[in-house]
Amino acid sequence: LGAMLYHLLAGVPPYNARTATEVIAAAALGKVIPLVEREEGTPLDLVAIVERAMAPVPAKRYPNAGDLADELRRFQTGQLVSAHRYTTAQKVRRWIKKHRAAVTIGSLSVVAFAVTGTLAIRQIVYERDAAQYERTLADTRRQAAEGLIDKMLSDVKVRLVQIGRLDLLANLGSQIREYYATLATIPGGMPSGDVSRMAVAVELIGRAERDSGKTERALKTWTDVRDQVAALVGSDLGDDTLGARAMLARLDFQIGTIYQGRGKIASAIDSYQTARTGFTKVLAQAPNLRQVLLHAGENHDRLGDLLRNDGKVDKSLAEYTQGKQLRHRAMALAADNPSEEVLAVSTSHLKLGSVAQMRGDTKTAFAEYDRALRLRETLLESQPDNVEVQERVIDVQNTLADLQRLTGDDGSAIKTYEMARPLLEGMLHRDPANTSWKRLYGNLLADIGFTLLDDGSFKAGLAELEHAIAVQQDLIARDPTNASWQVDLSRSYTRAGDGHIYLGAVDRGIKTYETALELRRALTANSPKNVPYRRSLAWSYAKLGNAYVHQTELAKAMASHEQALEVRVALVNDSPQHTGFRNELASTEIALGRLIAAKDVKRGAALVRSGVDRARTLVAADPFNQEWKETVTQGLISTAEVAKHAGDLVTRRTALEEAIAIATQTTAAAPHNAQWPVFLAEIHAGIAEISDPQKAAASWRAVRELLEPLAKAGRLYALKKPLLDRARAGR
Repeated sequence: LGAMLYHLLAGVPPYNARTATEVIAAAALGKVIPLVEREEGTPLDLVAIVERAMAPVPAKRYPNAGDLADELRRFQTGQLVSAHRYTTAQKVRRWIKKHRAAVTIGSLSVVAFAVTGTLAIRQIVYERDAAQYERTLADTRRQAAEGLIDKMLSDVKVRLVQIGRLDLLANLGSQIREYYATLATIPGGMPSGDVSRMAVAVELIGRAERDSGKTERALKTWTDVRDQVAALVGSDLGDDTLGARAMLARLDFQIGTIYQGRGKIASAIDSYQTARTGFTKVLAQAPNLRQVLLHAGENHDRLGDLLRNDGKVDKSLAEYTQGKQLRHRAMALAADNPSEEVLAVSTSHLKLGSVAQMRGDTKTAFAEYDRALRLRETLLESQPDNVEVQERVIDVQNTLADLQRLTGDDGSAIKTYEMARPLLEGMLHRDPANTSWKRLYGNLLADIGFTLLDDGSFKAGLAELEHAIAVQQDLIARDPTNASWQVDLSRSYTRAGDGHIYLGAVDRGIKTYETALELRRALTANSPKNVPYRRSLAWSYAKLGNAYVHQTELAKAMASHEQALEVRVALVNDSPQHTGFRNELASTEIALGRLIAAKDVKRGAALVRSGVDRARTLVAADPFNQEWKETVTQGLISTAEVAKHAGDLVTRRTALEEAIAIATQTTAAAPHNAQWPVFLAEIHAGIAEISDPQKAAASWRAVRELLEPLAKAGRLYALKKPLLDRARAGR
């Protein structure tokens, strides 16, 4: 702060250095050209304040920012400052200046018998003019100091955001609140200009508190200042209150982020909708406020996210589209280097891509994600040390990798995820306490681990997932009320359960699934209508159902799948356009139908047929998505199994022939995927069971050729090794 004061007063930095290392060295040695030499007219007491703030020895500096602020206020109001040593003559002159009226009256009393009444009147006029001068001087000093503070606040914010250390401001929150509380006690209350300045400062402090994991404190910070700003504005909708009303909308938005993070979706939506109304009214009155346009666009995105998570695809698209339009308006108003606007527009591409992906339009989703990534990488080239841009690049890379994984390209997905790892680890090395980055890192580890499992690297994948769990548990220990972090942890537990199952540790896999289920039940109990919670709950039921089959606990397996079916039917009924919901319902229908067929062939066949038809519709609309093809393939294998119970050889053969065509094509398209060779081997084994000896031998040979390479590489699921043993025995 002392260096910034010096820079602002002198017009040049205090240290003549070219690199960060040289700056640190110069600061340590105290190599600074005295401010009074740079700016000869600078008041000596202000020079003393700057020199103390920049003292090389920490013990000689101001203990904290609050003490520095108090010293600056004393300077503003003409009081003595502690940093300056005044001579007796200086003190006398300041005392006379401060008590000019008393000194003048005393002097007049000495010569009262020698002067006329006219002289007395002239002295009164002089005193009036002097008082006016003092007031003007005080106002000028205050305005200059406030301008200095505003400049410092703005500059500090930009610099801290760029290096990812906005959290450093969190510790100033109580001091800033105390400062403005003191201002509020002055006669007549705090001036409106100070209220607006306070709102800007406190909004920033709240962000720092939230990002450092102090969400309760951030919520109080924002709600308290919102009340003060709302009281100032009242019902005044004039131009003079535009800034305050825009800040009210921004505070409503920030309050909504806290509610959303805690899983209080209804409260979050209320806050975002209130913010949207506020932004809309301000922009209707002043349509070219660039920062308000950007903030309003961000608010539309938040509403779109909640609608998308709720399965309301069309409504979410409308919100994202409005946000994009506002951002393009802001870009048109920006200067030559609109980095903030470019980031915002790239976010709109990312959001629109997510809607396309949800609708099953993988090609459009890839195109939108690629646009977002190119915009952000362009910014990163020009600002390689800006961690905010780095974080945004990582966000797109992870989203793109997710889609690569869904299309069966595990190798590319792993490479894309790994591109993000060094950037994120470097950011965390710089600021280990940043909860946003830590959450991003935990999710990245989980995504890498999950993709490694799909690729057949079971031990490596499980190790990444266990690392992710440790990171996420640490986050929850900081804030047990954060529902978003609990969702992340439950997902990692579920994926780790997959890893244990693949390695043959079924009991441990079930326990891990049950841990995830407990978290998800608690979340759903607190918010029964929350769609993402219900969706994750259905996943836990489905995973447990599949695991119970491996233990031949068929009653438990069917009960779990029935629970998953109930939830997924309701989700699809509420959001029929959501392709993910439809595919998950199809998967459950197929799994449950296959189990039930042993006792109830009619219902089992109906469920499997419904699942296959549902998945076929998805594949027809989006032939790039391998997940849909996997569901169809599993459905056809289950169709053959149900036909086996019914003694229907024709249906059994037809289903397997269709399945082998799909699986052969998909395996060729995703040669590194460890799942599709197993699916193909299962189909060949089914064909071997219904073929003559010669064709059966060829089918068993095909099974061996598919599974032997996986087994040698340690990429074959432990539970599929018996199938390889059958193939080796030719039966």
